[in-house]
Amino acid sequence: MSTLKPLAALILLTLASQAFAANQSANQTQTGNNNQATLEQSGGDMNAATQTQNGDDNLSAIVQIGSSNTVTTDQQSSGNSVSLQQEGTGNTTSVYQQGDVMGHTAQVTQLGDTNTITLDQSTNASAATLYQEGSNNVYTIEQVGYGGNELLASSVGTGNTLDVRQDSGGYAELTQTGDNNAITLQQDVSFASGRTFVNQTGTGNTADVSQSANRYFARSITLDQNGENNRATVSQNSGFSEFAFTQQGSGNELTAMQSTIEGTLIGSSIGNDNIVNVSQEGYNVHGEVYQNGDGNLANLTQLGGELGVGGPYSAYISQTGTANEATLTLDRSSGTIIQDGTGNIATVVQQ
Repeated sequence: MSTLKPLAALILLTLASQAFAANQSANQTQTGNNNQATLEQSGGDMNAATQTQNGDDNLSAIVQIGSSNTVTTDQQSSGNSVSLQQEGTGNTTSVYQQGDVMGHTAQVTQLGDTNTITLDQSTNASAATLYQEGSNNVYTIEQVGYGGNELLASSVGTGNTLDVRQDSGGYAELTQTGDNNAITLQQDVSFASGRTFVNQTGTGNTADVSQSANRYFARSITLDQNGENNRATVSQNSGFSEFAFTQQGSGNELTAMQSTIEGTLIGSSIGNDNIVNVSQEGYNVHGEVYQNGDGNLANLTQLGGELGVGGPYSAYISQTGTANEATLTLDRSSGTIIQDGTGNIATVVQQ
């Protein structure tokens, strides 16, 4: 007949009583050398955590406070680090770190209820810092490639959705504050460069941003939306492109596309119900659109020139007032439209 020593019996009794009282679930699997996995679950019940480490010198630290929260961390290489904290009810976080290169880092914080984060870091040593506060927020982020991706994301509010994929390039900083905001960002800048800042403040904002191609790298998109029901769709392709824009007010709308070498587009839309449609394509093209007022409409199109031939070509639209309309269509030429007042209509075509 086997007997337990008093200390061993006390430890088993304590663990059993804690598991029964809190009804928590914890699974830790380690394969390799010098791995560290720590887990703290408190403040409620029905929490579940799974930590898997396959490699050397990995760190996984999890703190869960609340009820019905679920965490999964899966580290399938060496030198990776995950620091994760969830507080609330019904939150779910999954972090996957894998690839041939060591040194992925992730810092994840969720405060609120029924938030979801999925983070997949592969190949290069990428870094991610994620923060969600509120309810029903969803993050789905994938960083893949050879460009040393880095991501900072923050959501405060209800119903925010963020879907990001970075491949072979990176650094994206995304911030959402308000209700029902949605950002979809995909960067594919092969092997290096790329930058993106998107900031949304208000209700019902939507931004869809995409950068692709390599062609001598570079890229930069900066978009700031502040107000209600703003919409933005931006796409850049080829090299040396830049985009910077600010929308403030209610119901603003922007659609922009660049496919250039050394192309830039800057501007702002301040007021209510302004619409900007921009398309630039070619070499050495530069566009600027400024709106200040309500109900203004601007449409700017450039086709540009050939590499090393002519240029630079510039297009400029400035609208101040109410219900002005401007259409500027250029091909290997420059043009300017300035409107100040109410109900003005201007159309310039040079091809």
